[in-house]
Amino acid sequence: MTTLREFTERAARDGAVLWEQQDYHLAPMYAAIDGEGNEIVFDAPPLPKHISVMMVKLLLAKLEATRVVFIDEAWTLMKACTEEEARATSERMGEQSVRGEPGSKEVIIVMGEDESEPMVWLQAEIIRGEQETTLGPWVDVSPNYDVKTGLMVGMLPQRGTRQ
Repeated sequence: MTTLREFTERAARDGAVLWEQQDYHLAPMYAAIDGEGNEIVFDAPPLPKHISVMMVKLLLAKLEATRVVFIDEAWTLMKACTEEEARATSERMGEQSVRGEPGSKEVIIVMGEDESEPMVWLQAEIIRGEQETTLGPWVDVSPNYDVKTGLMVGMLPQRGTRQ
């Protein structure tokens, strides 16, 4: 079986190909491994984000998923900061976009979660020029701390007893 990192990197490569084939746009989608080891790829439900995520969590529970990767276009704000500063910025911004904030970039983000491995997050900057649109190199932006909250965190079903 591949590692989460390998699975996430493959999803990133496949997503980049789709992005180019779809005129440099990408709809949100997921790749998952179900409880029997089968790989399943599906689009995010076209609903408000919090409802879409809730539906995907229910589907992943039904599939007894052990791994999931989410891929989408996004605006991100990358700057060196502490964990506390990152949480404060996230709380301040809420669900509003960081598009237009100083230092924001348009990216393809790939977020991988596994029931037994640390999260893997990759992103590549989308460079939209006048003549050409390109994708920058993939960069590992995995959190260096244990992420416990966030809309896209904890997508997999919880097994056993939580204390």
